Amino acid sequence: MHRVVGGVRLSHNRVRPGQPDIDTKGQFPTDTPKSLVQSGSFPIRRTHGMHATVIDTLRYADRLKEAGLEPGHAEAMSRALNDELTEGLVTRTDLDDAVLQLKGGIGELGTRIDALEGTIVAMDKRSNAMEAKFEARFDAMGADLEAKFGTLDSRFETVERRLDAIDSRFEVTDARFEAVDHRFDAVDSRFDA
Repeated sequence: MHRVVGGVRLSHNRVRPGQPDIDTKGQFPTDTPKSLVQSGSFPIRRTHGMHATVIDTLRYADRLKEAGLEPGHAEAMSRALNDELTEGLVTRTDLDDAVLQLKGGIGELGTRIDALEGTIVAMDKRSNAMEAKFEARFDAMGADLEAKFGTLDSRFETVERRLDAIDSRFEVTDARFEAVDHRFDAVDSRFDA
């Protein structure tokens, strides 16, 4: 598509097959046919699918002046067109700044990850220390309980021995009562006879 501004034909942001690109200085490549250069067609180029637009504003203003526009108007139109075409374009500096910010962010993220790893290692050590402390306490409590149960067992054995001694005394006493009982039976049989 073409648009005529001040007698100069402009092609929009499309480069058609066979239409030359312009280099970064706004110049046509040397292999551009003279008919295209002399036709007044001024291609505006997109590079490799990007939205980068290249325009030689001085050359454009000169063409507008040659077409009969006043120099002030021609320069203002050239600047306005360039401003519209380049508005929002990312410059090399913008990209470099973004890369630096990303690298800084990645570095900061790496630092945070390192700090988190340090925290995790410290927590793991703390957890292991607490586990060892609890195991030591449980082992001490287990040993203490075993000692107390050992003491109780020995006391129960002592009580059991005493009860056995009492049982044997009762057996002796029972035997004596049986002997006395036999004596009473013998006395009773004498009285009955």
